[in-house]
Amino acid sequence: MYKLSNFFSSLVDKLDIMRKRRQAYIIGSRAALGKNIYLTFGSQKTVTKNAQESYIRYSTAYDQECCDKEYFIKGYDEMKVKIQY
Repeated sequence: MYKLSNFFSSLVDKLDIMRKRRQAYIIGSRAALGKNIYLTFGSQKTVTKNAQESYIRYSTAYDQECCDKEYFIKGYDEMKVKIQY
């Protein structure tokens, strides 16, 4: 029974990580479009030259690291490519 409990606990942790990565990807995509990103405490316009700068502005606006940085940048960069074509 203990092994089964550990399995489900591990599964829940993995699903939570996947959810956070997906959320970071979506936030990065919206930032690339220059849209407001809404959180519990308000919004911050994130129009910047690149993903790195956008992530820093977004994180400092809320005085916290907002999300998975790698997936934020991935979403930002992929959306910028889509916008160009």
